[in-house]
Amino acid sequence: MKSIKPDSHNFQKWKIAFREKAHLLIKIGYTRGCHNLKSDEHEEQDITEFIVNAVNDWMRSPASLPWCKYFDVHEESPVQKENCHGKSRPRTDILIKLCSRRERPEYIFEAKRLRERGYGVGKYIGPEGMGCFTEGVYASEYDEAAMLGYVQSNTLSHWKERLKKSITQKKASLYLNSFQYDEVVIAEFPLEWVSEHDRKRDINRSIRIYHILLNCSPSDQSHS
Repeated sequence: MKSIKPDSHNFQKWKIAFREKAHLLIKIGYTRGCHNLKSDEHEEQDITEFIVNAVNDWMRSPASLPWCKYFDVHEESPVQKENCHGKSRPRTDILIKLCSRRERPEYIFEAKRLRERGYGVGKYIGPEGMGCFTEGVYASEYDEAAMLGYVQSNTLSHWKERLKKSITQKKASLYLNSFQYDEVVIAEFPLEWVSEHDRKRDINRSIRIYHILLNCSPSDQSHS
């Protein structure tokens, strides 16, 4: 039986609504799951688990909205990669799938911690962060995806400026093809911005990366 692969051309027709709903689900999972943050030492996988479990609990509850029945939210979802099988396959941090369409398109979020002492911008913009998208490992069928920055020290604004500066400085290795620009998809993420990139393996398939920063420091859930 022939497999049905996502069609990025079809994705264009309704991706604005899909993008907004995917953002809303992340916001709901973060808002409801952030009470689990007990220290600034949580690993990336811990925070992702808090978000995904919280949003799935909400989607199963009477409080959820009617459109939620068309979405699935997964963590650590494996992706196909040549010569990688089983546990060796790369895994996206958060995958949101729209189940109301035949192609079952996906919105993919890659997450990285942002904290002084070992979790600076290098991991975020590196081969296991943004590089997963620009190298065509993740979201290869789509022209957009998102990065989540789990901020564990300093302010969201501080990390936004550092990240934007580093992305510009590393524009060659990240195949950056335009200036970065702010774009607010939902009001709850007012500092969001976008960077646009070519891809190493297919220069004719560019990708827009949405950048969302989340305060993951329990000592100050109000900083921005």
